[in-house]
Order: sequence, then C-alpha cells, then structure tokens
Amino acid sequence: GSTFKDRVRHVAYPCHEVNGIIWGFLGAGEPPPFPKFSFADAPAESIWVTKLLNECNYLQASEGNVDPQHLSFLHRFEDTREVFRDSKVVTHADPAPQLIVEDTAFGSRTYSVRDAGNDEVYVRISNFVMPNGSLFDGVPVDDPARTPPVANAGCQAHWHVPIDDTSHYKYVIVQRYHGALDRAYLDRSIKGEVDEHYNALRRKANRYLQDRTEMRSVTFAGLGSNFQIHDRYATETQGPIFDRSKERLGASDAPVIAMRRQMLRTIADHQAGRAIPMQTRDGENPVADLIVRSQRISKDAPVSGFYRSVETFSCVLP
Repeated sequence: GSTFKDRVRHVAYPCHEVNGIIWGFLGAGEPPPFPKFSFADAPAESIWVTKLLNECNYLQASEGNVDPQHLSFLHRFEDTREVFRDSKVVTHADPAPQLIVEDTAFGSRTYSVRDAGNDEVYVRISNFVMPNGSLFDGVPVDDPARTPPVANAGCQAHWHVPIDDTSHYKYVIVQRYHGALDRAYLDRSIKGEVDEHYNALRRKANRYLQDRTEMRSVTFAGLGSNFQIHDRYATETQGPIFDRSKERLGASDAPVIAMRRQMLRTIADHQAGRAIPMQTRDGENPVADLIVRSQRISKDAPVSGFYRSVETFSCVLP
C-alpha cells in the first residue's frame, strides 16, 4: 500500500531513431521537430553508420572537423597511386587555402578555396552543425580499388558525443545520395580497424602503430589510409583536455575561432532565454540551406553561395 512509487520520477528524454542511430533531446519541454537531414529519410541501403571511441574531450575533436587546412597535411598521401580524387590532388598542391566563414541558422559554413590551375579554384564546403556536429564531403561510397570515386556522390556526418570530460564517441554517418553504397568496403576500411568496444586497434597506447618507413614515400603521417585514425591521433595527442591558453591562433584557424565564438554566444543566449541555432520552433527548417559540395569554379566567380548556381543535391529533405 506504499505510495512511494507514486512520488518518484526518473529523468527521461524524448528519443528519435533514424537509420541506426538513436537521437535524444536533452532540453526542457517538448522537443522541436527533428531536423530534416537527408539521411533522416534516406533508404537504408544508402546509409552506413558506426561509432568510434576517442580518448579526449569532445570539443577538440569537433574543432578538427571545421579545420579544412589539415587535409593538406594530416591526410596527405605522398604516393600518387593513393591520390584517387580531385580533392586530394588540389589539397596536396595548395596547402594554404583561403577560408571564408559564414554564420548560418544551423551553425556555420566554411568555404576553403584552393588554386586549381587553368584559371580555376577548387572550393570545398564544410559545415559546423550546433552544438557538436559537422557535415562535409566524405569517404568514397564505393571501393576505389574497383570504382573510381565520383565527385559529390555523397556526404559524411560526424557527431562528437561526450562520455565524460576526457572521452567521447564519434558517431559517423556516410550517405550516398543515389543508390546503395558499398557497405562491405566501409566495414573493411573503418570498422575493420576497431575492436568490439569501438576502440581503434591503432591508439595512443601503441603510438597509433605509426610507421616511419611509410612516412618517407606513402603518407605524411605514417598512420595508414584510415582518416578516422589520423583524426584521432591529432586530437588525442593534444591531451585529454587541451590547454587553450597555450594556443597561437592564426588566419588558418578562422573556422575554429568562429565556431568557439558561436558556441559561447549560444550559451549566453540560451541562459537569457533567447532563440538559439537548431532549436527553431516556429515551423522554420534550420538546416534548409545545409549543403555539402566540392567543385572547381572559375577564379573570377563569386565563392559565397556558388552552389546556388549549379546543380546540387541538398543535404536536407525538401
């Protein structure tokens, strides 16, 4: 006859399952509509997901996603046989891109602009999605050993979700816009290097199995061809929580600076009860203008908004 059970409530959060990932809304009250990301309603055969353990604070890993310049160094392939995409040729040739950052309703958009020769520039769009996500041109959606990659065939999304202050899971979503992606290739190239606990076989404890011989002629980092390992190495070796008082930020860090300022501004707005990105409740779609695109354009063409004048596949639902 005790009424104790009627007086106890356990905290619970609304959840929404999408193509293999369960999303939770940790705010107060009714959750806003789930953002209309393209992967939210895509056929299962065009989506591949996993998670990867990272032994560092989530934010320093999130920052790596909005830093386009690191592609020219951390993911640099010296062996030209590994250069199987236009993006790698250009990032190798021009390691110091012009960076243009725009605030958006979902976070920020960064254009990295590199010289592509023939009076052209190569423009790559990457997106920071508040508060811990990003979307950008990602890994090949087919095995490049069998099928040469096609530009803008899909996109990749990362969400860095804290476990505690010094570790987090990186949730990875790969989408092919049209048709089925090569699930076996992605399993082999990414999942094939992790154990049953989603912990990479290459990790800080074994120095990421870095190969100095490989560094001489194959890759700049000597860490194999898995970009996820490269990223983990670069963020974990900053320490569990990076001491930002020792930073010396420069022009190439503009997207990271913009990201931090936006996060601090959003925290202040949230505390003051003002509207914040990604929580629009008036029927608007905060990701309506979320685009992933990499393309050569004329050197004289305007960069900002260039994607509006070419045929694109939006990263959001109509």
